[in-house]
Amino acid sequence: MKSFQKIGIVGSGNVAVQLTNALVANGIKPIVCYGRNTKSGAEFSKQFDVPFTQDLSELEGLDVIIACVSDDALATLIPQLASICPVLSTSGTVDVCAFEHQFPIGVMYPLQTMTKTAALPFQSIPLFIEASDSTFLAEISIFANKLADTVIEMNAEQRKKLHVVGVFVNNFTNHLLDLMQDFSSENQLDFQWFAPLLNETVAKALKNPAKNNQTGPAKRNDQATIQAHEAQLEEPLLSIYRTITKSIQQRFQTND
Repeated sequence: MKSFQKIGIVGSGNVAVQLTNALVANGIKPIVCYGRNTKSGAEFSKQFDVPFTQDLSELEGLDVIIACVSDDALATLIPQLASICPVLSTSGTVDVCAFEHQFPIGVMYPLQTMTKTAALPFQSIPLFIEASDSTFLAEISIFANKLADTVIEMNAEQRKKLHVVGVFVNNFTNHLLDLMQDFSSENQLDFQWFAPLLNETVAKALKNPAKNNQTGPAKRNDQATIQAHEAQLEEPLLSIYRTITKSIQQRFQTND
């Protein structure tokens, strides 16, 4: 069974850049990049020496179009693209296979946070795949296994739950770290001091159930310490502290 060779990229943002880094590293160079943003499109074109276009007709005849665009754009864009050639979406939340299509549609969702800076070790990123038919799914699987060590078939409903976990694990965690970096700076604390604590927390969570690793005043219902912490906080940190404290107490069935 063939693997995709003539590939077009739609979008020129973070996912498009990191995916193209992975493609190039595996000897696969996209033929064309399509997008609405001329500025980032020009940057993408220069970085990868790939022609940038805003003409959909230039995508005709490709083996696959990989759509690396926002979820909001998919409902309109996917049917347009799927009238030209097979389409592969990188969305974790949208059931693209339910959209109208002339050519096959599929998903290859990379479970990783991405920016345009340094190239990610794409081989270690899990890829979750789905397709509108079994033949296209097999083609996606061959392609995905060239890029990553872990490739898992998953339907749209399960993938949405996967995305929720990803938001908690990455986005919410990063937001808390952002707030604590500011709090540390305001109180003359070097945030690097917390690096061993962060590393140990993540390492333990990957080895054992995180619930078994829980420590701290909320778990042991140490009201004196909780109140002392609250006295040092202002909004919005105070509300966040209280919300998470309550969640931990409920998790361990601790009375307030």
